[in-house]
Amino acid sequence: MKKLLLTWVILFLAIGLGWAQTENTWVQNFTLEEDCYFAVFALNGPATVQTWEEPTVQIVYTLRTKNANETVNNHQIEMKFYEEERVMIFEVPNEEKEDLINAKMVEDFLEVQIFVPNDIKYHIVPTNLHPLM
Repeated sequence: MKKLLLTWVILFLAIGLGWAQTENTWVQNFTLEEDCYFAVFALNGPATVQTWEEPTVQIVYTLRTKNANETVNNHQIEMKFYEEERVMIFEVPNEEKEDLINAKMVEDFLEVQIFVPNDIKYHIVPTNLHPLM
């Protein structure tokens, strides 16, 4: 009887670990373009923005995935620079962008922290609303 119970416990633990969700945190740093003093962060979800003394933009984001075998390359933030508008646009991956994230593997974003230099103005917009996207 004990052996049967132990077998069931091991079986349920294995199934539970296979379905477990994990949290992954990624950090990306970006060098600013010259003479560009405005940044747009296109993302869907909650974000906090802080200014700092560093000359780079740093984005730290945590997301929940269904599988711990996700690779960092599937979650890269894209930075686009528009010369005429003199604006940098940072596009944070989200569930709707299948080319950035495998939508079946990502549950949701838990947290996005953005650090911008003190002299940069910024704006946060939903990904689908920005005219330059």
